[in-house]
Amino acid sequence: METSGFFSEEKIPIAENFDLILFDLKHVDSEKLKKVIGKDNSIILKNLLTLSSKEIPMEIRITVIPEFNDREEDILLIARWLKNLKKPVSVRILPFHRLAKTKQEIFGISYPYSNHQPISQEKISFLSDILRQEGINVV
Repeated sequence: METSGFFSEEKIPIAENFDLILFDLKHVDSEKLKKVIGKDNSIILKNLLTLSSKEIPMEIRITVIPEFNDREEDILLIARWLKNLKKPVSVRILPFHRLAKTKQEIFGISYPYSNHQPISQEKISFLSDILRQEGINVV
């Protein structure tokens, strides 16, 4: 199952039927996320915490987004929050890309990141190393 984690907790038992959960995590700072998408992430973080207590393999995927979660401070905050999970999980760092631009244009939606360049592999490696230094298993 691939999820952003934004679902009602009544759906948690459904997750127990899956072999693997791919959990996309943008940020753990509720205020920062609220400024960008208009909603806080309390439901997302609660669901992640609950799912981490289940016996389901899980991988957290963090897409590194320019000027949103690409700073050392952002990754440290995420790493330290992940240490609160009931069990260690694997984390995969993914580079931002602009593939959504075309989809957004089809629907007449302005894409706010159209002028941002993709994240370099060097930056991904740097941020991955920060997570590893904090004891997070990066794949």
